[in-house]
Amino acid sequence: MTYIFAVLALNTTPPPEMRLIQKELEQYSRRHNENYTWILSQIYDMKAFMDTVRTFYSDFHIHTLYQECKPWYIVL
Repeated sequence: MTYIFAVLALNTTPPPEMRLIQKELEQYSRRHNENYTWILSQIYDMKAFMDTVRTFYSDFHIHTLYQECKPWYIVL
């Protein structure tokens, strides 16, 4: 299951939108002769999870928390 969450994180836009980057996946697939349909099916199966993350991100103002904590992650 951990792998699926990584697939989700790498193939969607950042929160709060979390839009599937389907066009980008299609372009990559054509250029590299890869089959992206498995990725799409896994992400579509996680739609309810994505909805929950969007709600959590908005309801708990994660964007504000991120801005407050960001300096801790900057290397000086």
